[in-house]
Amino acid sequence: MATEVIRSKHYNDEIEIKFYPNSHRYQKEGEKTFLIGVTTATGMVDKSRPLLIWSSRLTEEYLTKILNFKPIEPEDIAIAVNQYNEKRDEAADKGTQVHRWAEAYIQGENPDTPEDEQVRNGALAFLKWVDEKQVKFLSSEKMVYSKKHNYVGTMDVIFTMGTEDHKIIHAGDFKTSSSIYLEHVMQVVAYQEAEREEFGTEYGSPYILRFDKDTGEFHSKEFADNIEEYFEGFLACLKLKELSKFWEKTHGYYSSNKK
Repeated sequence: MATEVIRSKHYNDEIEIKFYPNSHRYQKEGEKTFLIGVTTATGMVDKSRPLLIWSSRLTEEYLTKILNFKPIEPEDIAIAVNQYNEKRDEAADKGTQVHRWAEAYIQGENPDTPEDEQVRNGALAFLKWVDEKQVKFLSSEKMVYSKKHNYVGTMDVIFTMGTEDHKIIHAGDFKTSSSIYLEHVMQVVAYQEAEREEFGTEYGSPYILRFDKDTGEFHSKEFADNIEEYFEGFLACLKLKELSKFWEKTHGYYSSNKK
C-alpha cells in the first residue's frame, strides 16, 4: 500500500513540500529530514501543571464516589488513575465532531445536520457566527512554509467579514479544547506570518475558532494586540525544538545515553 503524500509548491515553485497525513509530518523535496511543524514547535510549551491538576481531580472524584458504597479495592485504584484517559477521549468527541462538520461546510461539502443535540447546537452556533459576521471564507487547509525560519504548517482558514466590508483579511485556527491557551495564539500567528512572508498578505487580527471539547459549543476570539510578541514567542519555541532535535541526535534523549 503506497504512502499517501500531499504536495504543495511555494515561492514560485522553487520549493516543494511533501505532507504525510498518516504521520502528520512534512518534508522538503530532496531532503531526508523532516521539517518542524508549527504545532510541534509550540509543543515545547509546558502544559503539565494544568493536566496534572485535572488528572488528580478526576482520580479524587472517582474514588470518592466508590467510598460512598464500599471499601476501595486495588482494581478501583487502577481505574481511578486511568480516568483522565477515558474522560479525554470521551470529552474530545463532541468538539471534534463539530470541528469536522465546520470544515466540511467550509469546503462546500454540504454536510447533513448533526443528529447529536450538542454537536448540532455547536454547528448552529458556528453558522450563526458566519451569518452575523457575514463571513466569507477565502481559503481552507492551506499549507504554509517560511523559507526564512524553515518551519511549516497548515492554516485552517483565511476569511473576511462583511461587518468590515470584506476589506480586512483574517487568519483563523480551529481548536477543540476547554479553553484558549498561549500556544494556540502563537500557532495562528505563525501560520499567518509564514503566509505573509511568501505572498505579502496584510492581515488583520488573527482568530481562534474554538469548539468546546465537552459540549461542542462554538466560540470565536479575536487577538488584536501583541502580535509581534506572540510571533517572537513562537520563534523561541521553534529554536528550542531545533536545539532539542540536535541534542537527541548528538547525545540521545538523555545525556547519559552517549558519552
